Amino acid sequence: MTGIPSDMPNLQLGRLLREASQALRSAMRDCLSNQSLTFGEWLHLRVLADDDGLTAVEIAQRIGIEKASSTSVLDSLERQKFIRRVRNRADRRKSNTYLTPAGSRYLQAMTPYVEAVHNAALRGLSPREIAIFAKIVRMIVSNLEEPVQPPAIRTLVDPPAREQARKSRSRIENIVE
Repeated sequence: MTGIPSDMPNLQLGRLLREASQALRSAMRDCLSNQSLTFGEWLHLRVLADDDGLTAVEIAQRIGIEKASSTSVLDSLERQKFIRRVRNRADRRKSNTYLTPAGSRYLQAMTPYVEAVHNAALRGLSPREIAIFAKIVRMIVSNLEEPVQPPAIRTLVDPPAREQARKSRSRIENIVE
């Protein structure tokens, strides 16, 4: 099947995904803040647990935030002794970030809280529905990794008329100056 089904003209896919994401993030923030961990700190620790030794830029890219936002989180995690940063030998401008044993232990201790949020989010869904949901979301992400070709829509103003209007505005601006 391609496109939005005719019986669902107001699907609002972006809105549905955004609402789900915001609800999940909010529940995660609430749950983790009770454990003295911010959601941002959790994301950073989680990325490092999957791929230890990344640079700040790589961590930020994996999370989907700006490097500047990631830096303050990494500073906090370093003060708490959950990570350590080591100057990169090949490029001294970079540092590689590693989970410390304390960071790994803390991450393990927080995992049940995160799992509780995930379980709450998936409550009422069968294992089959969860698998289908995961497959659909992965397919949406994969579909959007390729450039989207906009539909060929006839513009309200044809290109020659648009160019003529631009030239007229330019002449008027020159007269006014």
